[in-house]
Amino acid sequence: MIVPPATPVASATDDPRRFTFPKAPAVPKVSAKAIFSLIFGILGVIPPLNFLLVFGVLAIVFGRSARNAIKVDTRLRGGTVAVAGIFLGWTGFALGLMMTFALLVARQAWAGFFTALFDAVF
Repeated sequence: MIVPPATPVASATDDPRRFTFPKAPAVPKVSAKAIFSLIFGILGVIPPLNFLLVFGVLAIVFGRSARNAIKVDTRLRGGTVAVAGIFLGWTGFALGLMMTFALLVARQAWAGFFTALFDAVF
C-alpha cells in the first residue's frame, strides 16, 4: 500500500485573509471635572456673574477634585486645565467679594448723600 504524502495544514497566521490590525494604544482622556472647573472659573470671572460667588467656589471644588483624580488615575490628563480652573475660580471669588464690598460701600455713601439732601431741602 502506497501512502500519499501529507499535505501541510496552514495555520491561522499563514492565511492572509485573517490579518488583523494591531490595536492602537489607549489615548488618555481629559478629565471632565477639569473641564467643568475651567468653565465655572470663566463664568466666575465675568463681572455680572461673579456677584454670585458660587461659580468661583464650584471651579475651586471641581479643580481640586480633578487634580486628585488625575494623580490617582494615570489614564486621565488635564492637570493644567484643572489648575487654570482653580486659578480662575479664586480670581472670580476675590473679584466677587471686592465688587460686593464696593457695592455695599457705595450704597451706604449714596444713602448718606440722599439723607443729607433730604434734610437740607425739607
